[in-house]
Amino acid sequence: MSVVAILLLSGALLALAGFSYWKINQYKLAIDKQEIEYNHRVYELSVLRQLSERIGYTFDVKKISDVIIGSLSKFIEFKTVSYMIVEPDGVLLNIHLEDSVSQKFINTLRKNMLLSLSALLNTEFSQDKISETFSGTIIDEESMDPLESFFNIPLVIGDNVVGVITVAHTAKDMYKSE
Repeated sequence: MSVVAILLLSGALLALAGFSYWKINQYKLAIDKQEIEYNHRVYELSVLRQLSERIGYTFDVKKISDVIIGSLSKFIEFKTVSYMIVEPDGVLLNIHLEDSVSQKFINTLRKNMLLSLSALLNTEFSQDKISETFSGTIIDEESMDPLESFFNIPLVIGDNVVGVITVAHTAKDMYKSE
């Protein structure tokens, strides 16, 4: 066999080895991505199972909301978690402070929750019709951290929106779509 033929054969084998290595890495990346998605789904099911065990068969929206906000610290990081429920004589706002935040943070949170609830129900709500309760730690006026990240979860019974739960943090971009 000539030297040229051996060099061509060696080059072809090297190219095949490189392609195989690249293809194996592509498969590994795809498997890793599927494993992350699988673990995320298992996590979601675990959260739902634990919540359903704690809620039981109650239809009291306040009790269900209390259980949800009491359970969230095991699953997600936040500074505050709150619920706002529509009642016949106004709106009930319950804010659980996991860490101290300022009154300015609370005011922004309340405003965002009211806007969200108003949009969901296509109704205006007055600030003076809000009954507020707090739990957890204390409000810290020294804190300068603004509300930077939050997401809302509508509370729906049947086809009716009855309130909203809001998870909030002082860190920017804390909550991505996942």
